[in-house]
Amino acid sequence: MSYSGFVLSALTVMLSLFVFDIATAGAQQISYWSAQEKIPAYEIYNNEQPPYLIADADHKVHAFNSQFVGENDSADSLRAVFYRQWTLSRGWTYPNDIFADIDGSIYLLGVSNDESGIVHLIFQKNFQDVYYSHAYLANASDPESWSAPISIGGGSLNVRFGIPTVAAISNDKNGERIIVVYSGTEFGNGLYFTYSNDHGDTWSLPYPIYLTGDETFVVTNPSLYMGQSGVLHAVWATFDSKGFGGPGYYARFDLDSGIWSEPMELDVPGIRTPSVVEYNEGVFIGYYHNSSNGRWWRYSNDGGKTWTDPTPLSSRHVGTNGGVSFVVDSNETLHAFFAGRIDENATHGMWHSIWLGTAWSSADPVVAGKSISDIDGGNGFDPTFANATVSNGNVILVTWGSDGSAGTNGAWYSYTVLDAPELPGIPLPVPTVLPVNDLTSKSGLMTTKVPTPPAGIPDTLKDQKGISIRNPQTQIFVALIPVAFLLIGSFIAKVIRTRSG
Repeated sequence: MSYSGFVLSALTVMLSLFVFDIATAGAQQISYWSAQEKIPAYEIYNNEQPPYLIADADHKVHAFNSQFVGENDSADSLRAVFYRQWTLSRGWTYPNDIFADIDGSIYLLGVSNDESGIVHLIFQKNFQDVYYSHAYLANASDPESWSAPISIGGGSLNVRFGIPTVAAISNDKNGERIIVVYSGTEFGNGLYFTYSNDHGDTWSLPYPIYLTGDETFVVTNPSLYMGQSGVLHAVWATFDSKGFGGPGYYARFDLDSGIWSEPMELDVPGIRTPSVVEYNEGVFIGYYHNSSNGRWWRYSNDGGKTWTDPTPLSSRHVGTNGGVSFVVDSNETLHAFFAGRIDENATHGMWHSIWLGTAWSSADPVVAGKSISDIDGGNGFDPTFANATVSNGNVILVTWGSDGSAGTNGAWYSYTVLDAPELPGIPLPVPTVLPVNDLTSKSGLMTTKVPTPPAGIPDTLKDQKGISIRNPQTQIFVALIPVAFLLIGSFIAKVIRTRSG
């Protein structure tokens, strides 16, 4: 082979390797994750969860959370429900409070949406009762666009183990039928449900799905998923009076018959933070189990009637850092996100796994690093409570909090653009007439406005302790550039010498 042929072949091989690696990475869903950053103007206290996320069909992610208005250590600090928005091109908007009350704190319990463009929200005031309200998602940032809150829970929520773990909401695709479950006490400790068949205007009396039969046990961590099959899937855990996990359960609700299945025990005592998703006519459940100090999963191919044996989601990872967040992209790939650590070298992080058809892929980090405890400085690192969503089929946004032992320092996020089709943008429906909303007449609630945002959004900690995982092919390509220039220069010099000779 001639020298020029060798140079051309070498360049071709390098380019082919780069292209092949990129294609392989896309096929295996190996993704570039942005550097972790704080969600601006977001505070987390007492080991709470990151925001509830709703991705619309117009490239926007809508985020809801409850947080203090003002300084959390001031005597008159109260909690309110806040709304903010995220887009790939512009990042986060400044938050606006949509529910607040000068007479008490409001705690967000759950959010869902439907195809008509309505968002449904449940919250609690002063550790009492469940309130429901709805609005057009396009107007979610406007407090006056929300319907007057309705009391739907009977005033008997069991909040022994913290507000974010006691209730969940879901609805059918049209928003006509809405279901709320919560940890209640009306007929004894258990999981109760109430529902509306008229878009949230009226609600049924609460009724138990499951009773613990033991006053020392309460229900916690209920989670709902409305499948395309029209079946609502529910999972929940139980805790005893000392805070130890009891059995976990699964049940399904048929919307047409209005009947719940008999609760099925997921596993022996030790269950925490279960989650559920319907995927390709099957159902996946993920949960933390105390016996292994890690996350397990089970699968049903008959709509939740029978299940595979419990199996570790990742044998390398341990920790109680919240549940598994499932999302599906436009390639119909199922993704799982969870927080935890690799025990042998104490690497903590937010982890990502993909369903390969028969097993889960090895979990790769979205962000990872050594655990750092900084209670007062706000620089602690120990991700917990994953919550992810997919925007327009190919953008994944994942959010999380920090474990309390590391220091409560706000909510964090990272995102990636997948090698998957981008779905066309569809603007949200906007009502022609806004609802008449007198928040004080039905609930005692009143809205407030947050202070004018500062001239610039607070600086985010882009280089916060931890390692942002990026596409390795990019680094390889950059490293090969000098080699390519050397070969090209050598080739040109060879040609010049040949011609001059």
